[in-house]
Amino acid sequence: MAQVKLEGIRKTFARSRKKPPSDVIQGVNLTIDDGEFAVFVGPSGCGKSTLLRLIAGLESATDGRVFIDNRCVNDVEPFNRDVAMVFQSYALYPHMTVRNNMAFGLRRSGMNKEEIKRKVVEAAQTLQIENLLERKPRHLSGGQRQRVAIGRAIVREPKVFLFDEPLSNLDASLRVQMRLEIARLHQRLRATMIYVTHDQVEAMTLADKIVVLNAGRVEQIGPPLDLYHNPCNLFVAGFIGSPRMNFLSGKLSACSEGKAEVILGNDCKIEILANLGHARPGDKVVAGFRPEEAKLSEGGINSLKGRLDVLEHLGESDLAHIRLEADPMQTIILRLGAGTEPREGDAIVISVSPEYWHLFREEDDSAFSRP
Repeated sequence: MAQVKLEGIRKTFARSRKKPPSDVIQGVNLTIDDGEFAVFVGPSGCGKSTLLRLIAGLESATDGRVFIDNRCVNDVEPFNRDVAMVFQSYALYPHMTVRNNMAFGLRRSGMNKEEIKRKVVEAAQTLQIENLLERKPRHLSGGQRQRVAIGRAIVREPKVFLFDEPLSNLDASLRVQMRLEIARLHQRLRATMIYVTHDQVEAMTLADKIVVLNAGRVEQIGPPLDLYHNPCNLFVAGFIGSPRMNFLSGKLSACSEGKAEVILGNDCKIEILANLGHARPGDKVVAGFRPEEAKLSEGGINSLKGRLDVLEHLGESDLAHIRLEADPMQTIILRLGAGTEPREGDAIVISVSPEYWHLFREEDDSAFSRP
């Protein structure tokens, strides 16, 4: 187990003579503490897998330094960094049994047979695959193959585990099962783990710390619930949460200590609790709220009128897509209890309490803090 630290990491890929180099990672500074489970999330192409490969040594940094256990490893080969990586593809040797797949790296390192056998059996017991040790990969399900790939990493007892979207090839039920297995594995080993995913459910449920990446830059770092309740900008607010946060454009009409009055669309007035700093009436802003933080109402303060466009039944809840009266081009989403009364085409009034609104500056997308 070890701390991982990145200092000013940049990665540039040459494209062609006619096109300028592409900066995939742009000056990332990050510390992942010993025993911490960190998850890199972001849209496709944001650089999360490249950042993981830089830590593993499969890519070399254009600039900056990578530290593992307080040792700079920029010039250290991958097999000497004491990390183990689990890939999206299982990368198992098809002609070898599960036992031999898990033992292969240990044999290459020169470990004695009895020690190898002990480590393989212990890892198999941890992952509940001891009855599969004599099978070959073609006789295993996707979930079982992924367990073997994880077991191959466990037997090495590395300082850092690296997971590159390990569950993306599994079906929905297996993803849930394997997500729980990985969470239990971290609880049992208390090892430093870095996990890349585009699935924010995996990020929210697994992580001690989430690192949100966008176009090669770190947007925000923090515990899952902190990012969910206190996003630092519009990108994080829109990326974390499913369905995403609803956003409405407006302008400040009045400012007081800890409170803002905002005009949305066609003169719809709402109150929001926010620390406004140097903001002034007339400033353009974006107001946001999460789908579960609104409720059906009869009108009054902070109410929005609209018409129910589409109702999606999810079983445990319904998602209501509402076209707003204040801005007919704008659709918002509400999460309602299952079997709600409104039907498609019905007029709807919703309300969001002042403390549930989020407020962002339009000029730079940054969030106003909440009292």
